Amino acid sequence: MRKQKLRVKKNKFNFKKIISPFTNKNNQKIFGSLILLIAVYLFISFISFFFSWQADDSIISGKKLSDVIFEEDINNIIGGFGAYISNLFIKIWFGISAFFVPFIMMII
Repeated sequence: MRKQKLRVKKNKFNFKKIISPFTNKNNQKIFGSLILLIAVYLFISFISFFFSWQADDSIISGKKLSDVIFEEDINNIIGGFGAYISNLFIKIWFGISAFFVPFIMMII
């Protein structure tokens, strides 16, 4: 009996398939607009955090995102999600340097 060789197709990593959606001008405009909107959202929630962090801290601390989103006593302008994100970025992760995140996103 003769042995048969199994043909295995090798999957090569194709970087062009990943970046091809970003070479289209319409997709670039959509992606850029989305990043700009997220940056503005973050900037507004960070500014609002400094005016309302004392009232929101007791509501947000130690809770999950799903518990905070629909909370009615949040004083942040953006709401529960904005209060949670700003608390996460400013209080827990980066501090005042969290303002660089939306700034860099606006530059991009």
